[in-house]
This record gives sequence, C-alpha cells and structure tokens, in this order.
Amino acid sequence: MIAAPHPDGATAHMYVRHPEARGNALRRFLRHASDVVWCFVRVALPKGRRFDQVYHVLYFLLTQHRFPRLRNPRTLNEHLFRLKMSGTMSDPLRRRVSDKVLVKEFIRERAGAHYPETLACCNSFESFLATDLPERCVIKPAHASGRVVYADGPLDRAALDEVRSWFDLNYYDLERELNYRDLEKRVIVEELLGDGITPPKDYKVFCFDGEPQFVQVDDGRFTDHTRNLYTTDWRMLPVRWPYANHAKDERPESLAEIVRLSRLVAAEFDFIRVDFYVTDGRVLIGELTNLPANASQRFLPQEVDGILGNLFTGKVMRDIERKLFALGGHAS
Repeated sequence: MIAAPHPDGATAHMYVRHPEARGNALRRFLRHASDVVWCFVRVALPKGRRFDQVYHVLYFLLTQHRFPRLRNPRTLNEHLFRLKMSGTMSDPLRRRVSDKVLVKEFIRERAGAHYPETLACCNSFESFLATDLPERCVIKPAHASGRVVYADGPLDRAALDEVRSWFDLNYYDLERELNYRDLEKRVIVEELLGDGITPPKDYKVFCFDGEPQFVQVDDGRFTDHTRNLYTTDWRMLPVRWPYANHAKDERPESLAEIVRLSRLVAAEFDFIRVDFYVTDGRVLIGELTNLPANASQRFLPQEVDGILGNLFTGKVMRDIERKLFALGGHAS
C-alpha cells in the first residue's frame, strides 16, 4: 500500500506535550484518514482516460489543498497539471525519454554520450540472475521512477526480492502517468558513481521552451532531505519546495556545461527537467523528468508557485526574478 506523500514532508510527534498537542493530534488523524481514503481511491477507481482525469484532479486536491484552474492555469503546478491532463504524456517522444534505456539513445543523438555507463540490461528476472554483475553498481527498473538498488557487494534477499518485483510493475498503475503505460519491463544496471557511500551531487535543470531557467539541488535525499533552487547564474532563490533549505551550494565549475547540455536535450520540449550528476570531473545526464513530483509539491511561500508559473507563458527568469527576490530570505 502506497499513500500519497504529505506535500511539505512534515512529520508530527505523537507524545509532544504542549498547548497545540490536541491540534497536532487532529492533523495526524486527518492525514492518516486522507491516506487511507487515497489508497482506496487508487485501487478502486478504474483505469481509462476519463477516470484517470478524475484521479489527477483528486490527487491535486489532496496534495495542493485546492482544485486546479483547468482553463486558465496560473501556477507552475497548475501548468504541470494541464500538461498531464492534455494527453501529451502519451506522445512517443515523452514515452521514449521516460524509458531509462531509450533515453540514453535520445541523449546521445542530441548531445553525445553524457550519461552513466550501462553495464547490463535484462528483460526478465531469470536473465538478471544469469548476469555477471560487478560488485559495485546501480540497479534500476527502466520502466519506472524512484526505484533503485545500490549494490556494493553481493545482493541480499531483500534486494533480489525488490528487483524481482519490478518485472511485475506497471508504473502507470501507481500514479496514472501515461508516459509510463506499457513501457517494456526491463532492469538496467549502471556504473556506481562516486564513492558508493555519499551520492554524487545532482543538479536538476528546469527547461521551458527549450531554455534552462532554474536549477534544483537536493541534499540528504536518504536522510534529512533539503533542497535549494538557483538561477542559472547561481543566485539562490528564497524558496522552499517543499523541503527546508541547506547552506548555499558552491557554484559548480561545470555550470556552463550543465546549461549547454540542458539546452541541447530540451530543445524539442515545451517543458522538461534535465537531471545531472557531476562526479570526478564528469557531467552526466541521469534522466529526463516530464512531471516533477507529479505536480504534487507545494511551494513556500505560496506566491512562488504563481510567479514561476509565468515561465510557461513565454517569460524568462530575468522577467520574474525581482518578484522572487522581493520575497526575502537568503537569496544570493
């Protein structure tokens, strides 16, 4: 059972005693109740275009706490929602770049072989078991998102069970994202980047009409998750989306190359996010993301969502950055 993520990632503590304890208990109860209801909706609502659209509206309501404006979207999340509802996600190009095998062909054609090395590709669990894996590698389903096994030695039973489950997974069934429906079920094995302990620095570049506009940098993704957003000339935006900020990251020496490669692979999209790893002097594209967080994460302050929504209407970052920096915070 998979519950919809809480939009701001917050957690409550059951035994904290203070004047707001009763309110916290009520919020926990409501959150748990909404998770239970959502699990039922996810399973009970039939598949199909109309039902999927109902699902997306309900999911937006659950995570954004309001209904989306369908005809006149204003916020970044509403524009992503419209993209999801438009049927664009079933286009062959969107489907191609959602597949972790096929996307490498796409990247190579547009920008060269700037991606992690593929060590194996398996179309069944039996072929995976028969593959002579290196001790250190990364294992992912090519047809899904957010699943990964980091191997630094022989795989244990839990890891093998996880990989086995991927061959039965249709990721479309989880969040109704059409770009994943009916992708070939394969497992891809890649080189393990970095030291195998600390994940390499990653930079996620948001591109609108083929042009990079801002960069997301995450830290502590598997521990205490934090996130910063930057302009492409590396000024930190006073934004939480939805995680707390960490100290300002050093400007990467390869920033110009990150922007250049983003522009090359994003040229055919009205919106796409280009996700990079930078390690040992190498600039590698890990994947392309069609719908970041499935349009579910809320901005703090909330005005940021509307300001960034202008990037879908032909404006560029320099047109809106004054409004962003006027919100205050540690922006530079």
